[in-house]
Amino acid sequence: MQSMFFSDAETDKDQTFLDEAWNILLGGDIKSTMSFLSKRSSYGDYFDDNARVSETIRVTEFFLSYDFNEIENVPAKHLKELSQLVAWRRVTRNGDCFGHETQPYAPLIGTGARFNLDIKKMYREMYGPGDLPNGTTSWNPVQDSKEISLWPELRILSKYPMSVREVLLLCVGNLSNSGLIVLEEDFVSETRLLLECFSILSGENIIDTHPNPEQKLMLFTVKELRQFAADNNVRVFGAKHRIAEEIVSHVNPKKLNSFIKTIFSGLCLQILIDNCRLFKNHIRDQTHLLDSYITWLENVQVLGQKVYVSSPSYPDPNTDLTPRHGFDSEYSRQYLIDPFWSEEVRSVREIWDPGCDLIIRELCEKYQWFAGLYIEDAIRDYLPKPILKAFDLECIKGGFSGSILSKYGEARVVELGIKFRIEDVLNCRNCEKQFLPTSVTPYVVKRVDGKVLFCDSCYNQAFLSDLRSDLGLDKNKMLDQLLELSNILEAVPTYSFVKRPMLINVPIEKQVEIVCALAKFPPADSFKSTFGSWLKALILAGVLDDGTMKGPLGIRCLALDGHECLSMAEKTVDDWMYSNGIPHEKEFMYPDHPKYNPSGRLRADWRVENFLIEYAGLLDMPDYAATMETKKSLSVASGFELIVLGPEDILNLAKPLGVLLRGKGS
Repeated sequence: MQSMFFSDAETDKDQTFLDEAWNILLGGDIKSTMSFLSKRSSYGDYFDDNARVSETIRVTEFFLSYDFNEIENVPAKHLKELSQLVAWRRVTRNGDCFGHETQPYAPLIGTGARFNLDIKKMYREMYGPGDLPNGTTSWNPVQDSKEISLWPELRILSKYPMSVREVLLLCVGNLSNSGLIVLEEDFVSETRLLLECFSILSGENIIDTHPNPEQKLMLFTVKELRQFAADNNVRVFGAKHRIAEEIVSHVNPKKLNSFIKTIFSGLCLQILIDNCRLFKNHIRDQTHLLDSYITWLENVQVLGQKVYVSSPSYPDPNTDLTPRHGFDSEYSRQYLIDPFWSEEVRSVREIWDPGCDLIIRELCEKYQWFAGLYIEDAIRDYLPKPILKAFDLECIKGGFSGSILSKYGEARVVELGIKFRIEDVLNCRNCEKQFLPTSVTPYVVKRVDGKVLFCDSCYNQAFLSDLRSDLGLDKNKMLDQLLELSNILEAVPTYSFVKRPMLINVPIEKQVEIVCALAKFPPADSFKSTFGSWLKALILAGVLDDGTMKGPLGIRCLALDGHECLSMAEKTVDDWMYSNGIPHEKEFMYPDHPKYNPSGRLRADWRVENFLIEYAGLLDMPDYAATMETKKSLSVASGFELIVLGPEDILNLAKPLGVLLRGKGS
């Protein structure tokens, strides 16, 4: 295996040091193959404020595929250790705050575990004195078949420097049909790793241990796939996965394998480092983090086999119950007088008038400590658009930070001496745990319009559907819960509501019922994967007595073959094709076209071989009629024959659709 190439090493000693670090990665128990894909932008800003222009570190974007010879036989002990590593890394990155977009990442280890961390002590060890998070965080991973992190055995970690371990192990995993794509978003951002072989528990069948050709093709860009298809005389259209399917179906396997090898080849990855000093400092910092991890690992308690916790797999911090009296006054005063922010503050003051002060006073009176969440939008709604446009342009030219109206507004609250009442310590209406309203995620606060009744953990379970485990769900219980939620809402629950609830203007007691029900509700997507669609689940649960659901443009219902239709007329057409034995594809994606379909989002109601069929029932609406004309032009440009049906055709579909019956003896 070739070694990594560095450029502009400060000394021969530096070059040797860096080469050795890379050679360690290539040795040991991991067989690595790498391939160069494309050059990325500079990441020097992440390392040193003085390195923003000349002293930069440029990292090549790459795929890294591993071959773990013994990964399927990894002892359970090591898998537990890996879960601890993930939990620890999330804490070191975020303190006692965990963003919902990074969770859950609990490996499928077959156990529940509780990891107790002394956050304050850990941060003191890693970063020295200063303002650091307080309290202890509990991490409760549960089995989750949708979002997992899988890592090599910890016994090989000692062979690698911490900088290498960061790229190999301390990443965030996302499961996709392309395999396990890992995004490293620390100092070397935008790095993508493809783990070609990885450990999964037997019997789960979550993903194949070896990606098939279609999964590998998903790693290419759409442009690359289309060019390859054209070179091999394969007609492709639609989304990337459809293009991959067509290529696999029609291209000679030898040619296909040769194409795939352009990524899965043994070419060496080249990383260009323009400042070795910064790179070495980064390695030292990461080594210090590893020392803290080893110390922390000794204090981890595993609860035992088959222990499942009721909460989802994200942390439940023991919140500091010291009430807030308002915004951070010291920071706000510093913001207004610090020369570093002077241009930014000057720009805001030029457009700030007494009306803005009145707005922030009203917001503080209504929302108290949450006023800062509403300042930006309220001021933008108040100021004239020409002034805002000029202000935004100045912000772009000046490189000012985001949401500066909100930041200045909070500082202005302190400057005006606006007072808040002392924050109350509340009892969660679900788990009865004590908490402070300001500990709740801002995303949730805005969705309940500042009327906080539950702790952050319970709100996250209710409002962030993707975080709830869908492992071992009982179909009948799922339907019972869906019917119960419908009764609480006194309305048909929509998929979007269960996915991301909005409870503004909902009475307090009704909010309590809804949140308590959603906190134990299965993930919204699990209804689609279990029953085929949200509509089917509603029908099976008995929420829709007549099997239909009113939508903005018609009545949603199911055809005889299970296709979801957006109107009764669509159902009639679909049922006619089904009854006449005509295979048909519902909601077919039109081919991309630079003029007629640049977004690639246009769909046809049905596709039958080379025919596209549209039911046009709303031609009296100008936008709808214009879209239909676009589809006609797009069909001609794409080589399809378009059949447009109207309400007048429903009673005699054999006439416009008779062409579909050719060759069927009719």
